[in-house]
Amino acid sequence: MKKSKRFLALSLAVAMLPTYSFAKQFSDVAPTGTYKWAYSAIDELSNKNIIAGFNDGTYKPENLVSLPQTLSLLKGIMNPTSEEVTKATNTYGKDLINLGLDTWAIDAAAICLQNNVITMGQLQSAKKYDQIGPGSKSYPAREDIAVFYAKALGLGKNSDVSNLKHKDISDLAIEKKEYLSSLVKAGIFAATGSNGNFNGRNAIRRAEIAIITKAAYDYKSKVQVATAKGNVILASSTNNLNRFIIKDGNSTMGFEYNGSTKFTINGTSADATKLKEGQEVEVKYQKGLGEGVHGIAIEVTIKDVVTQYVGYVSGVYSNQVKVKYTNNNSSIDLKASDSISTSKESTLTLTTNPDITILGIPNPLSNVKEGDMVEFNLDAQGYLTKMVVTPKNGQISGVLKEIGSVDAYKLLKEITVTLKDGKDYKFYVRLDNNLKNTKLDSLKVGNTINEYTNYRFIGNKSNINFGNVAFGTIKNVNYDTRRNLTGITIEEYATGNRYDYIINNNTTVNGSYNYNGSFYTGSYVLIENNGNYASRITSYNGNSYEGVYYVEAYYTDQLSSQNDISNFRIDYSRRLDGKDFGYNGLKDSNFKVTGINSQYFRSYNTKYTFVVLANGNYISPIMLLNDNRTYDYLKK
Repeated sequence: MKKSKRFLALSLAVAMLPTYSFAKQFSDVAPTGTYKWAYSAIDELSNKNIIAGFNDGTYKPENLVSLPQTLSLLKGIMNPTSEEVTKATNTYGKDLINLGLDTWAIDAAAICLQNNVITMGQLQSAKKYDQIGPGSKSYPAREDIAVFYAKALGLGKNSDVSNLKHKDISDLAIEKKEYLSSLVKAGIFAATGSNGNFNGRNAIRRAEIAIITKAAYDYKSKVQVATAKGNVILASSTNNLNRFIIKDGNSTMGFEYNGSTKFTINGTSADATKLKEGQEVEVKYQKGLGEGVHGIAIEVTIKDVVTQYVGYVSGVYSNQVKVKYTNNNSSIDLKASDSISTSKESTLTLTTNPDITILGIPNPLSNVKEGDMVEFNLDAQGYLTKMVVTPKNGQISGVLKEIGSVDAYKLLKEITVTLKDGKDYKFYVRLDNNLKNTKLDSLKVGNTINEYTNYRFIGNKSNINFGNVAFGTIKNVNYDTRRNLTGITIEEYATGNRYDYIINNNTTVNGSYNYNGSFYTGSYVLIENNGNYASRITSYNGNSYEGVYYVEAYYTDQLSSQNDISNFRIDYSRRLDGKDFGYNGLKDSNFKVTGINSQYFRSYNTKYTFVVLANGNYISPIMLLNDNRTYDYLKK
């Protein structure tokens, strides 16, 4: 072995525990002696910084290999890009940390999960049996490691297991036999094993894993990867044989696929069930592998888009829809789903029984609104046959399938959600300047997600950290072409910040769902909200008996001893939205504040400042204005 000292790079801490380093020479492994059969593999892999020894200069070939070490070796074999690692850790990192996996192995485990080499269920089972975590003392079985290696190499199951000559082969489950058969065929494992046995339930020693890993790297170096494009003319999955055929001009090619094959549709992860006849695909495949095909597919990119056109609704009629649109293609960026450039405008007639879905749910045309984004198809006669609607203001209900990358410039995090139609949709979570969204950051893959949306966006930049109540003056009001209220902008009273809220059919305005009145710039409003959606709006224009008051009041606590009720006597008041309508302000009136522990207030007869609603019969506090110019809403 090389005489110079070799140091293990951080990214290659994969093979051994972090305390290990390269030695000048492994004193317990030599070209002659007990481990001469493993010397060449250990020497080559250590020279390439794939495996490492211990600080005492030994390799310890008899030591058993842990599950985190195995996954780390597999990551090296798969050789993911930095982008793939980031995507995998964004998706699975939190779950792996919660599982107690060694920190140095999280990237490797995430990549193995992303590539279907191992499942989260298997990792949870490994945790149960003490194969994961600092000080773990159990080790994965040889039969399981064999399956992991087959999947990492993209090898499928081989139903012809006649090449397995092990005496104890009957001890293996059929699926593990089929994966082992593929490994034997590829030259990764031997056909007879140690002393004629496979010993599937035994752990693997460090000397053996070096042999297997070197064989895996040798296999990958020999396999040629090629790319083909065409249209799917046949996709079949029968008798455990998964195949598809594509055609490009006069050329026809066939491929096998397996559990390690990656499928994507327009950049979103998918599964093999999404592969359909007629689709345009690009196939990355391993040449010469598989039976009777051109190769085994490593990655299949389904390139046809769901629809021909994309745009925005500008009018809705009984059996027609007016749309501003453009051609739908891969250049369309859904991060700009509120501002896609359009070049055409047409009034389109619906075909009989058109397929219209709004956020994964079938809907009639009457539920489509002006301003909604639509992706649609036309038949040869120009009739609209299919329309996928992403509302300007909507609500999704689905399952979080994937957490993607963060766009720090646009303050967006990409997520993939499976909606009720079983299809996957990309959405973009709006983030604050710290790249956080406190409401959604705790969500994990597999969680149910129910959120309001604005086109493909979730959350609103200006309201992202806002509470459930807002009070201030109106700065702007938006209407649609039918003069229906669609949005409102207010200037928040305490801070002067501006906030935008969406108004929809579920919003009540001054107690009515069908408010026909007007809002006036400068009028005070109290908005109860759900994120950037207004659920209830109450306006105060100075013409009503109920008014909005600025008051200064002393904390007395003389009316109640309950911890969540505090009592105040008003010393000064000033109506904000008009004159006092005939009675002498609110001076010397008493009111209660509930929901804040009395210990919040410092001492008796200390003066506090509030905004309250009041008439001749009651006083209802809205907000408490603190000395440091912060505030607390008292109406929740």
